[in-house]
Amino acid sequence: MEIPIHHEKVRLLLEKFLLHDIRNETASSEVSHCFYNFGAKIKVVVKGDKLAMYLYFTGWDHVQDSVVNYLQNLIGEESESKVLVDKEVPENYSVCILLHKEGKYGKYFCRQLSEVPMILGANLKMDFDNLRNGGQSLQSHIYQIPLQNKQCAASITVQAYEDRIVCILPFVYLQGQETDCIIANTILKQFQQAQRNALSQGKNVPFCDYSRWNDPPAELKAFTEDYTSGGKTHAGFLKFTFLHHHLSSKEKVRNSVGTLLMLNTLVNKSVKETKSRLSARMRKKKDELESMLFQV
Repeated sequence: MEIPIHHEKVRLLLEKFLLHDIRNETASSEVSHCFYNFGAKIKVVVKGDKLAMYLYFTGWDHVQDSVVNYLQNLIGEESESKVLVDKEVPENYSVCILLHKEGKYGKYFCRQLSEVPMILGANLKMDFDNLRNGGQSLQSHIYQIPLQNKQCAASITVQAYEDRIVCILPFVYLQGQETDCIIANTILKQFQQAQRNALSQGKNVPFCDYSRWNDPPAELKAFTEDYTSGGKTHAGFLKFTFLHHHLSSKEKVRNSVGTLLMLNTLVNKSVKETKSRLSARMRKKKDELESMLFQV
């Protein structure tokens, strides 16, 4: 299954502007409606021969340098197009990509620029690329990629070593969502079992380990965040370890980054679907019991 990590509405608008002839149009996606569900807010405005794409990210201070470098490399240093930050961007946004019609951007560029998870995970993509190329330029370091789902804020912790990269995803819920937490806990355990089944079949997949909230992976000791404070309840952690042979192509790098940043959203979606199925079964059972009662 291919995970949709690009924003379709934004991609189509970029193509219409760069490859066709439109003069004025606006597309926006607010936090509550954005399918990424990790605090990315998007707005694209076309005026004349210029297109402005505004992005907002949770925890911008932690990712600003990597995002700006990624976007600058994407549009090209010799381009008239610009990447704007700080006072050049409206207060409710983090960064703006100002595009001019220069005739050198194609459909692949439009898709890249619409892949918001790849932009947010620019540091991780760079580390994966270095590991795929042999790890000569990969240095040991640790950092976090801030996410925000509808439950509360969380961060992916990335620990890069010279020969591997470890990514740790927390799954956090608010108090009062204990049912969601129990269902998520069951789903997370299945990830670890699925990885072991894949290995037993000779498939080339990254290592996956599940741990409860009170037994976090050792890499998280570098951070002082208390995952149970502030009215939170924690379902647990998934720890993925990537080696060189897990990232044997550019497509695998892209899919790995996109999957890691979308995984929290996908688990939450599975939790909602499970609750919906359980509710339907309960209603069906209730109807059956009422039918038996009235027949008596």
